Amino acid sequence: MFRTCRKMFLFVFLMVTLMAAPGALLAQEAPKPQLISITVTRVKPEMLQEWQDLIKNELNPALQKAGVPFRSVYATAVFGDSYEYVSISPITNFAQYDKPSPLVTAMGQEGLTRYGHKIRKCVDGSYTYAVRLRPDLSIMTEMTGPPKFAVISHVRVVPGKNSEFENFLKTDIVANYKKLNLPGYFVEQTIFGGDANSYTTITVVNSFSDLDKGPLLNQAVGEEGAQKILQRGGAFITSLERYFSRFVPELSFAAAAPAK
Repeated sequence: MFRTCRKMFLFVFLMVTLMAAPGALLAQEAPKPQLISITVTRVKPEMLQEWQDLIKNELNPALQKAGVPFRSVYATAVFGDSYEYVSISPITNFAQYDKPSPLVTAMGQEGLTRYGHKIRKCVDGSYTYAVRLRPDLSIMTEMTGPPKFAVISHVRVVPGKNSEFENFLKTDIVANYKKLNLPGYFVEQTIFGGDANSYTTITVVNSFSDLDKGPLLNQAVGEEGAQKILQRGGAFITSLERYFSRFVPELSFAAAAPAK
């Protein structure tokens, strides 16, 4: 259940990411990463404070010491599992996994073993997968930091219908969303660790009150137009899971912007 039903994103974003938006999570002038590692963790309720302390005081400092450029953490915002967290980090390339873990570099093998023993007591399960950011399917806005909130949608596509789905995103979704001047809309495609026919979309949201405006398609083309678009999409979408996530700054870090 944990593995099959709760692997967001995606869904980190934040989300987003959220999530997300992972390629736009940093206020720095470095190239945006195209490959992202996302880990979904279910924390034991009674161990939440200890888990958070380990992340803040041991994990994040070690990753920073090892040169990891950022780690962004998102949590469920009201609707969903209150003890589920999504962490997002960049993948430079897959060859990095042929090398020792950054944690070995920073902590040493004995230190990592001690840390692993402590962190495992705090969690019910953890699942990691790799996704590719798809700028060609996204609205790549400039951001000065991670989004406060993100609506994260995990979409599964009929096998063999990926091209049709991507064309649907470009012509029916992104084209209409551009009318709304959104803070950001990002699409990621699962590469490893999950369904190869799955995508995650991350819509940046400034506040809960944004949700009261109604579905984005309704805002862009009206309710009747939106229904027609959704009917077309139904021909190659098998399921849709939607989450609302918040950025957790105290569990996250980003490299400092270069001096000018």
